[in-house]
Amino acid sequence: MLRYHDKRAVFVNKKKLKNSRQVITESLTKMRIAILNKARDHFGRERVWTNDGKILIKPDGNPGTKTVTVTTTRELEAATSRWPHGSVNTRNINVRRGTQTSTNLLDVSTHSTF
Repeated sequence: MLRYHDKRAVFVNKKKLKNSRQVITESLTKMRIAILNKARDHFGRERVWTNDGKILIKPDGNPGTKTVTVTTTRELEAATSRWPHGSVNTRNINVRRGTQTSTNLLDVSTHSTF
C-alpha cells in the first residue's frame, strides 16, 4: 500500500515520462472519470488534467487565465458555458478509452493507475 507522500513523489516526477509511451494516471471514481472525459472533449487533452482527485482546466491558451477546478458536473457545465469554444479541433483523432474506440479522443497505448 502506498502512502500519500510516496504517491505525490510519483506524480510530481511523472513529467519525466512525457515523451514515452508510459502513462501514470490517478484512480478516479466513475463520476470523476466521466467529468474528466467531458472536460477533455471540450477543452482539449493538453488543457485538462487531475491533481489529488480534482479536475483542473486551463480554459484558454492565455498565460494570465487562472486554472479552474472542477469536481462536479454542475461546475463543468458552468465552465463550458463560460468558455463555449474552449476546445481544440480533435475531430479526426482516434483514441481508446478503456476497451472502446471512438473519435474525438486521444490514443493511450500503455496505461497504469494508482
